[in-house]
Amino acid sequence: MATTSILTVRAADWKHLRAEVNQKIDLLEHLVNTLEPSPVNDKIAEDLVLPCMKYLAAFCTSVKIGPVSDADETLS
Repeated sequence: MATTSILTVRAADWKHLRAEVNQKIDLLEHLVNTLEPSPVNDKIAEDLVLPCMKYLAAFCTSVKIGPVSDADETLS
């Protein structure tokens, strides 16, 4: 039985969430564009930046925009 309803997620502070996510993406971009190549900075890219990009890519892949097909209506 689901414990979260559409009303729960509807009540989320979407404006704040959007602003915070955009701010974090901007900070990561700034970090990447200002760090000089070095072993330490390569480690930052490997341990911080790439995992964040992976999560963002997974999010972008999971949110489909467009008409719903019969295949998309099946819940997994």
